[in-house]
Amino acid sequence: MSHRPPSTADHVEAASTPADPPGFSARLWTEAEAKQSWVCLGLDVLLQRLPRNVPHTIEGAGIFLRNVVDASVEDVAALKPNLAFYLAMGSDGIRLLSDIIEHIDHRAIVILDGKFGDISDSVEQYARAAFDAFDADAVTVDVYGGWETVEPMLADPSRGVFVWTRSSNPGADEVQGSSADSDPLYVRLAGEIGARAGSGNIGTVVGATRADDVRRVRAAAPTVPLLAPGVGVQGGDLEAVVRAGFGNAPAGVLINAGRSALWASADADYALAARGAVREMRDRINAVRSA
Repeated sequence: MSHRPPSTADHVEAASTPADPPGFSARLWTEAEAKQSWVCLGLDVLLQRLPRNVPHTIEGAGIFLRNVVDASVEDVAALKPNLAFYLAMGSDGIRLLSDIIEHIDHRAIVILDGKFGDISDSVEQYARAAFDAFDADAVTVDVYGGWETVEPMLADPSRGVFVWTRSSNPGADEVQGSSADSDPLYVRLAGEIGARAGSGNIGTVVGATRADDVRRVRAAAPTVPLLAPGVGVQGGDLEAVVRAGFGNAPAGVLINAGRSALWASADADYALAARGAVREMRDRINAVRSA
């Protein structure tokens, strides 16, 4: 090792070439590949569903969520609290959401699922709430109001924005177009998302209940990450979605583990049961990718 003292030129060079933080999409890919897990665990807590050995209170919900997070955080790429479940508990629920994100402490990517959408002035405040107040890594948005709905959320490349593109709701065809259509609205929207991927922090939400729709969204937006809810209770075909959705880096597919994982047990082993469900999903995804 050289013990030559650094020169002034060395200092100038180091100061002039700071490393830019990676865009969100690249950061997500790195996190998922390092953990060998493309699972996103939903944290949609309901007081009435808490296990029998946990008080059915806000405090009990905090105990439950912290234990589930600690048991599963090394086996998931992301954790996704849905804002609606916390708003339903009032101001106590908002404090709970903040506490849980703080407890996660950057051990996994946090996606705040709020389906935010409004005029740009309002969306700027949603961005401040999600990224500054709650310190979420990413959000979900509804683009029905136009791209002004999305742009304030995209200002920081290190923060991700998943645009709700194809719903898993059975009645989505009436608004988004049918899977049988040659040019449905959801495919055109996916194309717009793909065209706006240059900042490296935009992705799509596409329901896992229609694997062929996942394939069409991926073809229209080949370089963005996908968030795919609907495997598990809603009956989506995990293997088909993985085959249809994965592209080259950073175009991965986060498969959401929802109710079937979070509520895997109503007994004292609930945290271990959630971890077991997450690991099973992780292993199934990896098996398809390596086949």
